[in-house]
Amino acid sequence: MDFKEKLQFFSIFYEERAPIPSILEQHISNLRKPRQVSSPNAKHIQEMVPVARSEQDGIDVLEEVLLLAPASKGGMPCVERAAKPNLSPYFSPLATSFVAGRVRLETSQPDHCFGYLPSKKARPARLKASFTIEEENIMNRFTLTTELYFPFFTARWKSPAQEQTHH
Repeated sequence: MDFKEKLQFFSIFYEERAPIPSILEQHISNLRKPRQVSSPNAKHIQEMVPVARSEQDGIDVLEEVLLLAPASKGGMPCVERAAKPNLSPYFSPLATSFVAGRVRLETSQPDHCFGYLPSKKARPARLKASFTIEEENIMNRFTLTTELYFPFFTARWKSPAQEQTHH
């Protein structure tokens, strides 16, 4: 069974060759146009290329300039980053077919996930938590990951299918 068939058991459908909306196509072509002046982040990345001796070094350079700075690094208050968080399978789609009952849908694991800092992690680090203990006690029943509340941004440096494509 191929991956697309497997997803259909969970009512996940997608078109591989669907046309791209014109506004998105225009945005993509604007991004691909050569620029006269590089951004400060692009210049920094270019300067750091000789130092990056491995794939992980390259990821570390990109992470520094492309991802948010969490509260623990003097960045956005109440926001933190978790590396390789385990996401709860509770929020995965349910199987819609008898056959799918025996087929497992893998739970994604992003390389980085950004969300709101829980008080149990904020207090020891002397950072501000986003929610009160009472609010957290209610939310704890519905968390996608135990690391953060309401993850709003994930980053994955390689696609799970190709293992060599960077996003």
